Amino acid sequence: MKANLSSPLRHSLRGFPWAIAAMLTAALVGCGTGGYDERLQGTLVGYQRIAKFNEFAEPVLMAGGNVSIRPPKKFKKPYRYGEPGIETLQNISPPFLPLPGATLGYVDTAKNKDTDEVDYHCYVAVVETQPEVAGVKKLVEVIQEELVKAFPASNPPPAWQQAPVQCETDDGSAQTRDWYTITVKGDQLFHQSRNGIHEHVKIPGTFELWLHQTADYTVIMAWRVPDSIEGVINLRTIQVAGGPAAQPPPLMWREAAKLMGGTLKVTAPAPFPTEALAAPGDEGRLGVYKLRLPAGLKTFAAPAAFRLPGGVQTAAWKGDIGLLVGVQLTPPPGPILSLDHVMGATAQLIVAAAGPNVKITTMESPQPGTLNGLRFVRSKVGLTDGATARTGVIYIGMDGPARLIFFGEAADDNNLKAMQGSILSLTKG
Repeated sequence: MKANLSSPLRHSLRGFPWAIAAMLTAALVGCGTGGYDERLQGTLVGYQRIAKFNEFAEPVLMAGGNVSIRPPKKFKKPYRYGEPGIETLQNISPPFLPLPGATLGYVDTAKNKDTDEVDYHCYVAVVETQPEVAGVKKLVEVIQEELVKAFPASNPPPAWQQAPVQCETDDGSAQTRDWYTITVKGDQLFHQSRNGIHEHVKIPGTFELWLHQTADYTVIMAWRVPDSIEGVINLRTIQVAGGPAAQPPPLMWREAAKLMGGTLKVTAPAPFPTEALAAPGDEGRLGVYKLRLPAGLKTFAAPAAFRLPGGVQTAAWKGDIGLLVGVQLTPPPGPILSLDHVMGATAQLIVAAAGPNVKITTMESPQPGTLNGLRFVRSKVGLTDGATARTGVIYIGMDGPARLIFFGEAADDNNLKAMQGSILSLTKG
């Protein structure tokens, strides 16, 4: 699956006739009609492609801005991972398939033939593309197996379509985004409102998962739609003059999915800038990895809470300027987690390791980047222990199947910068 990294072109069609007139004038200067006809036709086709996306909102940024997608305007503000109240995957992932890297959850309703309000869902997830490792299942294999378990009566069993869906892009070009899909039909839980009574009911529905993969990110878009409202869902919001007969046809959910897939933009994460240590000290090692410590940090016994399952190696260094801990582990078999999701769990681990009275007061959104060719995300956290306030920085990375976690804390920004400079000196060998 090949990435398409073209950037969005945010044209407004309000000035469409003027834009065409200007291009027509330019084309006629010193040109024959043959060249003009060709360019005009190309321009018209480009604007027609862009016009298809008028029903889609501004791009929603994910993965530190390296991934974006435009949802239908019909959807209101999404549930989003990391926001208050989104401590679980309940609103951002299907109940039968925890999505790796679950990030956004959209929901809307439509009325069935009995005028009941029934909801339907769209989910978006982003996870770092995992390297292929012998003996470790690929993400597409994991997804298919989980769907087979969730829908054992499905006939035929859930299977990936061999040919990708080619989605037109929203920049007016002739390029496409390729998405691979897997579809299953069966009873699912949906929220229904009948005569003022709200309840969850298990009714027949369609679940369709779309997957687009680049060298850096794997993006998932999934739709969950009850059969009872599939034919009446209309994601179109724009009305035109002329009454009901003049209105464009409904924007059905599968057509909306294809257009939404064409709005996807993916860019590679940039390298983290290195920082030179003002006073370099000893060399520290964590398994096959090494880093240059700030002067004054010495090895000490790592907190027990950092001794995680999964083939862990732990190293810790401490001094008057602060604390630095490194953990290397190979994740046990289970759900594939994005580095953002690992970051959230790690922050809680750090609090547990630091002591029962320590609390996280702030936490910046994880920022993606690379460090000597390895994928990492970084976040700063504020910590309090009674009246004492400290600042910490967390780096979480991946090297094949291995995960690397580094946490540094200090009482002031200068010393924290030294901790961060030490982490950024990481090399392998």
